[in-house]
Amino acid sequence: MKKEIKSQKQAQSNVRWWMIAVMLVLALVAVGVVFRNSIPGMAAPTPTPSETSRLPANTIEQAGFVEVIQMPDVRSVYLFAEPNPNSEKIAELEPGQRGELLGQDLSGEWLYVRFGENTGWTPIYFFIVTAVQ
Repeated sequence: MKKEIKSQKQAQSNVRWWMIAVMLVLALVAVGVVFRNSIPGMAAPTPTPSETSRLPANTIEQAGFVEVIQMPDVRSVYLFAEPNPNSEKIAELEPGQRGELLGQDLSGEWLYVRFGENTGWTPIYFFIVTAVQ
């Protein structure tokens, strides 16, 4: 009989701890939802529609976001004036930087993107691409 009472008390204690854990998780999720736009880097920027006439020739218009991925032995990625690694370097992008996807070349190997004030071409291999329709 004493074992049953002890077992029931242990079960009630376990239920209480699970309820507390669930309530804590729900509270953290609620706080995250409420404050997500006030934490730098958490609010996703809204892509701006680009004018087709402003895109370079032979560019397929796309909308979305890009993020420079972390790769071994790659400290940064360049933004080029043309879809060619020998063209002028416009900017140097660090892993984790996010930009706006504007288009892609016909080969599918180069992205036309905007990072802040800089717009240019970069190889697709160094990015996570999120297209928006």
